[in-house]
Amino acid sequence: TDIKKTAVAPTIVKPSAATPMKMSISRRQLTAQELVTQKLAKAEKAVNTKDIVKAEQLFEEVLIIAPEHKQARKNLAALWFGRKSYQQALNLLSQGIALDKQDVELRLLKARILMSQGQHQAAHHTLEALANLEHEQYQVMLANVAQKIEQYPSAINAYKLLIKMQPYSGRWHLGLAIVYDKNSQFNFARKSYALALTKADISVASAEFAQQRLKALGE
Repeated sequence: TDIKKTAVAPTIVKPSAATPMKMSISRRQLTAQELVTQKLAKAEKAVNTKDIVKAEQLFEEVLIIAPEHKQARKNLAALWFGRKSYQQALNLLSQGIALDKQDVELRLLKARILMSQGQHQAAHHTLEALANLEHEQYQVMLANVAQKIEQYPSAINAYKLLIKMQPYSGRWHLGLAIVYDKNSQFNFARKSYALALTKADISVASAEFAQQRLKALGE
């Protein structure tokens, strides 16, 4: 008997609604905030791996999307300062201050860069805008730079604010006494030296200096 070869027809599986033949992948576009968060994470990773060029690029991209992003601005300025691109860092900080005139950290960083360049007048101008701000680091820097350019009233104001914030600190009373002394306000200097000596936190060397000045000024 002849065995007939029968061709087996291929089975066609019709796609059901539950199992579509084609799978379409839709990519949701990131929001500006999500993009910023992503770039910041990558920038932080780049900083940690010492890939500074990549980090700078990412921080710049963040600022293009969100110019008001302060942390990215501060980080980028710090990186530029670190590699001595002083003018770039100063421009970046000036733009940030223009966006928020009350930002303390931007002003402090800008003043620090200016002081490192010997631009004490410009540093003083940067800090003087918030002369009545009750912030220790800010007032200490303002007092220091004001003395360098002999702006004694500005330094006196800074020390008075520091004393208002920390009346127990002999350091600020001594600082104020020295500024009065430099400015030939000897009566005020004597009172401030005497007050400094009553404070417990004053060092031995500072106490000796205050006593010497009191003798010289004729207690």
